[in-house]
Amino acid sequence: MRLVILLALLMTTPLVAQDVVVSKYFNGGNKQSAIGDTVELTVIKDGFDMQGYTLRDFAIISSTNTFTTDPFTSGSGYFHFANIPFWQKLRAGTIIILPYAADEAQWQGDTVVMVGLLNMTYFTRDGGTFNIAESDMIMLKRVTTSTYGTEGNIHALSAGLTIKDVSGIVPLVRTSDDASGARPYAVPDNIAGNLSDYNSSRAGTVAYAPFGRATNAANQRFLDSLRRSRTSLTSVVAKPSLYRLRLAPIPASKDCEVNFRIDAADTVIISVLDMLGNSQILYHFYHTAGDQSIRVSLANVAQGAYFLVIKTNNAEWREKISVVR
Repeated sequence: MRLVILLALLMTTPLVAQDVVVSKYFNGGNKQSAIGDTVELTVIKDGFDMQGYTLRDFAIISSTNTFTTDPFTSGSGYFHFANIPFWQKLRAGTIIILPYAADEAQWQGDTVVMVGLLNMTYFTRDGGTFNIAESDMIMLKRVTTSTYGTEGNIHALSAGLTIKDVSGIVPLVRTSDDASGARPYAVPDNIAGNLSDYNSSRAGTVAYAPFGRATNAANQRFLDSLRRSRTSLTSVVAKPSLYRLRLAPIPASKDCEVNFRIDAADTVIISVLDMLGNSQILYHFYHTAGDQSIRVSLANVAQGAYFLVIKTNNAEWREKISVVR
């Protein structure tokens, strides 16, 4: 009887290789556009080819307050990863940060890359209106499946949706919390330190979660194990020109210390970018190569949520920061 039950489960449960997972997302809170929205992915399979994959979100129908997966409605849209060599041979343990912006690709070592979803060198889109909401789901889909619905799901992360809403969607990590303004980050709990963290209801929403870094010690062990599994590939990731970024304190009040490294002498510009796209330069100075430690004043920055942007002539990096008084 146990054998019959096991066979039945295998026949009815989708067997999906999790080559990449949705590891975090951030709801920027703008109901008219996706400004500030950010998705983070983690590559599981070494040498993974993401060309042609689809990243999409879903929506709640306002008139009926019901979750829908098809068709596309206001606040629901998608991006295709472009068919370019950049998305080939991604290394295990690589974290991919995808802000709703037109940023050029910037590497932090060989473990983190950030590239804007609106940069049409790296993505294509031809329909829908991508906009992360308080109750939403971010999904990665296989190359050969339609952008509509949930068929072809590789992995999904949802917040604020019921078990009934996401019934049959596998693999998935779900939190019942809304990704609201007070707690806009949807993040797995990462308590096991392995792939099971991304297939459960062990998740929540938080006020802040750093992109490009582990959420806790167990998650760091998992990322380390993925990176140790890397094999030799013919392609080599170009050495970055700005990396090892660290900010302290977070949240910040009167000032903030910015630590990073550059491999060549360059001009460094540090600015804050608010959620409406307004920028304010805080620092502009020429630096020699090596480790950098810069303290910038936030005295003239109003309380609120920002991206702190560190830019040289060859690289740009941004990190979410809250200014409190």
